[in-house]
Amino acid sequence: MRTIAILMTAIGFAMSAYFSASVPLSLFGLTMAAVGILAASTVFWANLARIYIGGAAAVGFATINSIGNLGGFVSPYMLGLITDATGSTVLGMYVIAASVAISGVLMSVCFKKSDA
Repeated sequence: MRTIAILMTAIGFAMSAYFSASVPLSLFGLTMAAVGILAASTVFWANLARIYIGGAAAVGFATINSIGNLGGFVSPYMLGLITDATGSTVLGMYVIAASVAISGVLMSVCFKKSDA
């Protein structure tokens, strides 16, 4: 389920970039990306809560939140650099879609054993 949600997010971001000239289609892509990331987020945290308990859970959640906060800084900065270099936000959206797809692959690999 989480792989489908992450794939939906990546496709939504890519669709938003591909159809950047069409506001309705681009907005549909962003909506699809938002639905996918919110669905994947819940499954991600539920899997972590199932795997880790006690002190390990606290440390794991804090580490993940710290890395996520760094991502909140790096992503807009990276998007700005790409936009300045190319003059368009489209390539930046493709980079974000690719990074979401890569995170989906990593999540599938890391949680492979917890699916049993």
